[in-house]
Amino acid sequence: MEMNSRKLTSALLSLLLSAGSISVLAPQSAEARDVTFQDFMKEAGCMPMGEKVDGAVKRLSTASGEDSGKAKWQEGLDSLKKLAAAGNVEAQLVLARVYKKGDFGVTANVEEAVKWMTAAAEAGNGFAQAMLSAYYWREAAVKDPEKALKWAEKSAAQDTGMGMLALGLINVTGIPAGAPADKQSFPQNPEKAVELFKKASAKGLYPADHMLAVIYANGMGAVKQDSDKAFEYALNGAIAGDSACATMVGKFMKSADAPPDKLKEALARYEKAVREPQKDMLTA
Repeated sequence: MEMNSRKLTSALLSLLLSAGSISVLAPQSAEARDVTFQDFMKEAGCMPMGEKVDGAVKRLSTASGEDSGKAKWQEGLDSLKKLAAAGNVEAQLVLARVYKKGDFGVTANVEEAVKWMTAAAEAGNGFAQAMLSAYYWREAAVKDPEKALKWAEKSAAQDTGMGMLALGLINVTGIPAGAPADKQSFPQNPEKAVELFKKASAKGLYPADHMLAVIYANGMGAVKQDSDKAFEYALNGAIAGDSACATMVGKFMKSADAPPDKLKEALARYEKAVREPQKDMLTA
């Protein structure tokens, strides 16, 4: 279904910012969450941690929520802060997440989350740079879109997939979230956005496949509508486990003009993915 440019821009902005790969730093609430060390590592994408950082996080996780463990809990938090203040980027990233989510009995605090994510970004960490870009584009966009662009460019320059997603967001929307629709901070550049999303897709970031599928399904600016490409990227995202992409594939297969070879391609790729137990995918 065709969308006009303004509606498509709004849809793409909502899509990318809602994707887990570009989650912003602002916490949903100031409450604290009791999570296990294993849950923390799973949610954080098994971020690499040195032995000292790993030990501090384990002390936090095993002691949180227990009155008798307050000293141990405080020791873990103090150890993380000491390591982070000394320039340990891993500790800075862990603290940023802990304060973002309110993990291990630590009250969520956006200022502290941004503080430590900024420290990691300034140390050159591409992941932190991408997160800051998304934060300044969404949460503080009207105030500082220049920072959003700066951090996205720095992250993308390091060949960081999430940095490419963040920079693609800026190029595809031009308007920071919350800004009036008639006040573009940067010119839209769908062609550059597509280039960036393709690079992110090649790194396995399925939100980029979703973005590409939507852009090609509707066409945007100089990027012409291309049903074949839309199907290709939607299928990539669906096999990665994205439900919206799976819905797009389903609609395509039900359309009157869907060629048989596309059905065969979809089934073959789904069957191949099913045989790969490491993939957490949708059942075809």
